[in-house]
Amino acid sequence: MRLETYRLAILIAVTLTAALLLPKTFLRVADPINGPMKAIHKPPLPELPAQVDLDVYGVPHITASNETELAYTLGYIHAYMRMFQMDVMRRIAMGTLSELVGRAGLDSDEFFRRIGLHLAAEETWRAIKERYPDVAAYLEAYARGVNDYIASNPPILEYLVLGKRPEPWRPQDSIAIGKLMAWGLSGGFTDLQLARFLAVHGAEALQELELLERPLNVPIVRAPSGKLLAWLGSVDEAVRRAVGPAMSNSWVIGGNLTATGKPILANDPHLTLSAPPIWFLARLTVPGKLDVYGATLSGVPLVVIGRNARIAWGFTNTGIDVVDFYYYEWDGDRYLYRGRWLEPSVREETIRVCTDTCEEVVLEVFETVHGPVIERGGDRYAVRWLGMGATLEAVAFYYVNRARSLEEFVDAMRHFVVPSQNVVYADVEGRIAYFASGYFPLRDGGYLPFNGSAGEGEWNGSAWLPKATMLVDPPYVATANNKVADLGRYLQWRWADRYRYVRIVEMIEEAAKEGPITLDRVMAMQNDVVDASCRYFVPMFLEAYRRAGRPEDVGGRMDALRRWMEGGCQFDGDSREATLYATSLLNVHLSLWGARFRKANITDWAFLPLEVTERLISRALKGDQIAVKWTGDPVRLLVDAVRNATDVRWGMLNRYQMQHPLGAVLPQLNYPTMPAPGNWFTVNVAPGQLTRVGLYVTVGPSVRIIADMSDGGLYVSLPGGQDGDPLSGGYASMLDLWASGRYEALG
Repeated sequence: MRLETYRLAILIAVTLTAALLLPKTFLRVADPINGPMKAIHKPPLPELPAQVDLDVYGVPHITASNETELAYTLGYIHAYMRMFQMDVMRRIAMGTLSELVGRAGLDSDEFFRRIGLHLAAEETWRAIKERYPDVAAYLEAYARGVNDYIASNPPILEYLVLGKRPEPWRPQDSIAIGKLMAWGLSGGFTDLQLARFLAVHGAEALQELELLERPLNVPIVRAPSGKLLAWLGSVDEAVRRAVGPAMSNSWVIGGNLTATGKPILANDPHLTLSAPPIWFLARLTVPGKLDVYGATLSGVPLVVIGRNARIAWGFTNTGIDVVDFYYYEWDGDRYLYRGRWLEPSVREETIRVCTDTCEEVVLEVFETVHGPVIERGGDRYAVRWLGMGATLEAVAFYYVNRARSLEEFVDAMRHFVVPSQNVVYADVEGRIAYFASGYFPLRDGGYLPFNGSAGEGEWNGSAWLPKATMLVDPPYVATANNKVADLGRYLQWRWADRYRYVRIVEMIEEAAKEGPITLDRVMAMQNDVVDASCRYFVPMFLEAYRRAGRPEDVGGRMDALRRWMEGGCQFDGDSREATLYATSLLNVHLSLWGARFRKANITDWAFLPLEVTERLISRALKGDQIAVKWTGDPVRLLVDAVRNATDVRWGMLNRYQMQHPLGAVLPQLNYPTMPAPGNWFTVNVAPGQLTRVGLYVTVGPSVRIIADMSDGGLYVSLPGGQDGDPLSGGYASMLDLWASGRYEALG
């Protein structure tokens, strides 16, 4: 990843923000673990239409005679184990979170009602019913399973605490969760943040910092006010907690390099580490027709990452920019567009805000030729997103789950629009492939808001990305959110720093030189804690130390950094040198950008990738005066960064914090904190979020998946448990497995 890109991540932790704001009088029970509710137990699973075998970790192996029974049974089990999680996710997407948590959910609801995720879900559902009746029937059967659980069971712990009940499930809710994921991985408010940064620090910064070029990265093949950014910042924080930081690793190794002669595929999406985890593992079988297993999202009846009997697949986010913002000249409620004054259409949205009673908040949403308008503090921007309207990602995954070859897989992915994903593929025939999925709007620019009144930024169709990015049967291919390709047009500028990608490629090539690559070796790769960034920064620290005349007070620290780099740059929990390096790096980055970001009302301390910092300091050390204008004295900057660093054991500073949505007020619901090996740039990513007491890791490998195409195997680990009931013995069933880098065999 980069020195972040997006700080937080996927799951219902949007309500973590809500929970922080809930008055304690809102809670119905003070202590659900030690208080009266500890006597509440879920009833056992009833007899369901399909056979359900739960393994020791609570992973259901569902065998059904037809797909209707399969979907119904999965719906019931999802609700049985994850009802609160899936309810919160759909409420965020549909803009009804305030009905559950009161005013704490209002900012999120207002934003999503304005951009119309609920409308896009409804439109998508109509399209699926009209054009894909088999997919519609599957989604309807799933919803019936969820609703039969709701109707036949009392409210679970979280609803008792909040004094609420879940509402019936609809197919549109499953689609809305997918839309929420897509929005969160589509770029967010980067255009507005960059516009604000350039407005404050000068348009020349775009060229001087080489933001668009990003020369160090490695390819796989009008400014808003502070008020608007402050509001969008709170929404973006919530979305990141709900949807993730847009980071992940994946790679696939061809059979010519493996011990079995068949491909091995690995994927670990970096999303929110929460209690319970975002993913729910399952194996879904209709004998003779379907056998698919891997990671599902609670609320969605499809395997998103995993394999079937013939093929395996994985995803990482490309971050390709498919969101644009437009500003206009306004005359009251009219806006100027290409020389004409137009009246926007007006859509009324009513948000119900409920605690003990409910009140209604009514919004008037303007719709322009470019899309719905978000507004705050006098700023108005229309939003255009590729995911607005009907998109068929649910159809894509339905057919991906059933694909038997690369051709069928690619045909299925033609339905996949947004968010663009790096896709890795392998099959039992020995084929491997990579492509960037989804579509890309054809327009000039995109990294700054457009002058909508002048007609800038019009979309002239879209391009299907696989056509330009497909690789078939390379020896291996890896992705880590780095640059997709140099296609001769703007795709995005905030590519993840190259460090994870460099390390993955290095490990694959080293392993291949030593002999055939084994499954165990790939598992070790996923758990690797080497930070490749140290190879670029430690030499700069040492060079600055030399130029400064080797000051005695930092000599020991510089020697420690040198030895640590020569020993491999390992970020294990006991290392003090790792902490020395990490905090030196933070000091450099924050010294350069902290005050500049605050002046621009940017709250994301890693808004600029670390590669920008690396490149700028490297240029400054070589005497580049433009770079020196930004860094000041680079020697002093680097030496002071080491001088002011700390060197406690890394595991004491960098710690996992995996919270339940209500964990801020009921900490008994959270998973225990524990040391987090790795850092922002290691393959086993552990990107510490700055707090007053250390670095809290709320993002990481949200599931680890490795598919061995030689034996039908799928090897998985989950940062928590399958059962979302805090009173269940399965609440954290896989946590130790995941933390120790071990795996459970699903296939």
